[in-house]
Amino acid sequence: MRGMAVKFTLPDGSTTDVSTQTARLFTSSTPAGFVDLLHALRPGLGMPARIAKYIATHPRLLGALPVLLSANKVPASYATVEYHGLHAYRWIDADGGARFVRYHLSPAAGEQFLSLRAARAKHPDFLTEELNTRLANRPAQFDFRVQIAGPNDSTVDPSAAWHSTDFVTAGTLEIVGLDHEREKGNDIVVFDPMRVTDGIELSDDPVLRFRTHAYSASVKLRTGVDRGPRHLPPDGEVPFGRSC
Repeated sequence: MRGMAVKFTLPDGSTTDVSTQTARLFTSSTPAGFVDLLHALRPGLGMPARIAKYIATHPRLLGALPVLLSANKVPASYATVEYHGLHAYRWIDADGGARFVRYHLSPAAGEQFLSLRAARAKHPDFLTEELNTRLANRPAQFDFRVQIAGPNDSTVDPSAAWHSTDFVTAGTLEIVGLDHEREKGNDIVVFDPMRVTDGIELSDDPVLRFRTHAYSASVKLRTGVDRGPRHLPPDGEVPFGRSC
């Protein structure tokens, strides 16, 4: 599975982030359900029994497995695979009208994947090398598309597929080169899908609202710097419920 995070720097200097991945769905509707899955996947003789127990208590995972497994196909390039936002956001227009949307980054070059045999013959870092070569000749472009929620599409469950066919292209994302100067010294880059701007509101998705906590912990482990969550809920309201 691959991911793409995008940081938009606005005219006033503020930023807003978009987080996407090649899977259209998350594995659980809650953070606790995801942690339970990680525990079930611990290596060891008991792993098959733990996985069976997890699936028995989380039956929806079986239906999502084909979608999740398809995200593990090896792309010919980072620029030839579609990336999907897992969470819903409420977009508000100038007149106060609002719709919930999910984000999708669709490659202008179309989707292209390698066979298993071709992928095994590649160098482990071939995707980075291919992107370097591609960008030396031309930018990589993606259509920034938003999927507008239908009446039966859940805005709080990232493990639930949306059935809406209502898509709007909001813009074009163009990657022109690689930046090798970031993440040096005190320059710490954090992509937080809860960092939004005017006109965009967060949904009540518990996985979305927990990601700030997870990323803050990740930054501290990676750099030793405690950035602290930017969007902490009130005490005792950390969204860590059980999934269905």
